[in-house]
Amino acid sequence: MTVEDGEGLSESLVRALLHLRERIALEALDRLWIFPVLSGETRETGVMVVSCFGPDPRIRILHTLTFRRLKGKPERGEEPFRVELEEEGTVPVDRVSRIIVGVSRRLGEEDPGEPREVVVEGRSTAFDALLPEEPAPHEPITQPETEKP
Repeated sequence: MTVEDGEGLSESLVRALLHLRERIALEALDRLWIFPVLSGETRETGVMVVSCFGPDPRIRILHTLTFRRLKGKPERGEEPFRVELEEEGTVPVDRVSRIIVGVSRRLGEEDPGEPREVVVEGRSTAFDALLPEEPAPHEPITQPETEKP
């Protein structure tokens, strides 16, 4: 089952986008492919593919962002919200759409549905338009340490 609020974004997805904004410079973002958030009895999970401009205009650097929010009280040692951003590699611009199709296929068992493509093209206004004006307060995000490109 997918989760959406009135703006089409779950709280977990908003938090994941805020994490992305902290980790990657917005002017480096080309496009996002946001897969529908999946909700089960005990957790919400989501996947996003992030395309960044490379040093060569014909190349994109692809990342995956995954997140998980536990519902209810977490077991000892479990983080209530976890997000991971991983660089997957570089790809020619004309092959990006095939990569997205492949990601959809690999996620097929849970069948999250088609991703929503968001064109950012380095514009902070395009990225910020995804977010509510005032995100709700939340518990800390657990994340591996990485550097901003």
